[in-house]
Amino acid sequence: MSTALFQLTIRTRDAILYNGKVSTITSENEKGIFSILSTHENFLSILKNNLTFVDEEGSKRQVFVERGLMRVAEGVAVVFLGFKPT
Repeated sequence: MSTALFQLTIRTRDAILYNGKVSTITSENEKGIFSILSTHENFLSILKNNLTFVDEEGSKRQVFVERGLMRVAEGVAVVFLGFKPT
């Protein structure tokens, strides 16, 4: 059984680092490690450490995250890197 794909955009203030379909996203927040699939509920989290995802070709890719914000809504994930809470 294959996992359904969903849209992921990873961006900084100045550029889009990734924009494509993925099957899974794994990262970490203050509560621990978590994973996102296409059917995930709407979700908002501050990220720390690495973000790992499997792209539509089946390749596992990793992005270093010092600080970031992830929003998942309606099956679309957006990650804002360099997010600094006030």
